[in-house]
Amino acid sequence: GKLNANGTIVSDSAVNGNYQKEYSYDESGHINYSSSLFIKDEENSNRYSYSYTWTDGNIVSCKMMDGGIHNGAAMELGIYDYKYEYVNETVTTPIENKTGLVFLFDSVLNFSPVYGAGTKNLPVKVNGQNIQWTLDDGYPVKVVTGNATATFMWK
Repeated sequence: GKLNANGTIVSDSAVNGNYQKEYSYDESGHINYSSSLFIKDEENSNRYSYSYTWTDGNIVSCKMMDGGIHNGAAMELGIYDYKYEYVNETVTTPIENKTGLVFLFDSVLNFSPVYGAGTKNLPVKVNGQNIQWTLDDGYPVKVVTGNATATFMWK
């Protein structure tokens, strides 16, 4: 993979060439676009792209597009929109994100410092689905969204 001068990832690929990823960032260091190409063989591949919209230091939306080739034929393009919220019925004041990490929720949770500057707050709802955080001294140690649970240790 390649990192930019800020230490954030701009490209990544497999040694055998079966996947390639690219990332870009806005002037504040926030991820604003990523794309992935996964190649199984000449007749089968998948392409994904993500466009992120930021407001006041938080991701407010993500548009994911996917498509590719299956058995030599183009697959129908899928477009998925994700809306991120920072307050909900039980969290009425946004939770400060002390980690500096970007927590990306679409179909899975992704987080890493190599994805650029973190969100100002922890998202508590994506597409109407609540995200429940457990904090220890302000740092997330557990997150539950739908049927998925992740735990974290900070040192």
